[in-house]
Amino acid sequence: MKGSNHTDSGVRYYNLGVVYQKRGESEKALRAYQRALEVGFSYANMYINIGVIYYQSGELNWAIQSYLKGIEIDPHNAAAYNNLGNPYSKQGRLNEAVKSYQKAISLSPDCDKAYYNLGRLYQQQEDLRGAIQAYHKAIQLNPNYTKAYYNLGVAYCQQGVVGETVPLNNNRDELLNDTQNSEMESGPSDAISYYNQGIAHYQQRAWEDAISAFQRALRIDSNHPDVKLKLESVYFDQGVAHYQQGEFKEGIRAFEKVNNNTDTHNYLKIGYSKQGQLDHKNGRFREAIQAFQHILNMEPSSDESITAYNYLRQSYIAQGNIYYQRGRFREAIRAFQHVLDIQPKDVDACNYLKEVYITQGGYILSRRQVG
Repeated sequence: MKGSNHTDSGVRYYNLGVVYQKRGESEKALRAYQRALEVGFSYANMYINIGVIYYQSGELNWAIQSYLKGIEIDPHNAAAYNNLGNPYSKQGRLNEAVKSYQKAISLSPDCDKAYYNLGRLYQQQEDLRGAIQAYHKAIQLNPNYTKAYYNLGVAYCQQGVVGETVPLNNNRDELLNDTQNSEMESGPSDAISYYNQGIAHYQQRAWEDAISAFQRALRIDSNHPDVKLKLESVYFDQGVAHYQQGEFKEGIRAFEKVNNNTDTHNYLKIGYSKQGQLDHKNGRFREAIQAFQHILNMEPSSDESITAYNYLRQSYIAQGNIYYQRGRFREAIRAFQHVLDIQPKDVDACNYLKEVYITQGGYILSRRQVG
């Protein structure tokens, strides 16, 4: 054990204390640690554990003394410095708290808990930029750090309303509690935790991660109005982002998940039009026809109708010609007849249809002669 002076009996008492502490039996744990000390066992992490017990019971001065004793035994113990910052923070000794967290990070650059606690401290001081940066670093080191996602979501909500309370949940503290190194991380158990996690992903334009978080929130609380609205916002913004990248199919799928309103309706028509034109250009006439039919079923404006009908006509004629060239006369006839359904006197469709009938008749006659 690093930073320790131990005997066999001291180790046994220490291990017994750890077991009691994990069970939440703090008094028994303290007695076991005391017996370890009495037999000459001196171990930095034991003092850290003792400090955690004192801290959780609100005895902040005793917690500080315990952490400092751990640091005295092992000056390079990042966990001790991280934990030391928490009672300093509780006592309002903010400069000392910041120095403790920063020291933990300098000793252990991958100490995600120190970044988390530093972010929490910055957030309490309304330094949202510093808080967001610290939370991002904690999440980078630990992608499953749910507490960091929660507080990061709160920080994003606070942007623009600095100095005001963000009423995310009236039944809990605005920020999740600080993290001691002996505590176990657990996943969020309520909708608001997943909601804030979703906001954090949303701000980073990580659409799928945001959607997953909001959907988990809805599974916990299916009637939560804020989550439903935010989920629709994600789908909407995701759709816009796909359109900007020329990914119209993906954009359409996103917009189809948003409640129908004027903006969504218009974006869907734009998407179907763009995708239809793209399919037509690349010879995917069946897909193009489906896209333009969608537009015509959506109460388009007169200009939109003209554009849709024009492309629909072109796609049917192109499709008909392909069928004709391949000898698939029935399909060709149906395609040209669709054009006549749109415009009964379409000259091109009439001529193509006439040519198909003539060719089809000659083809059938030749088949009979061969037979």
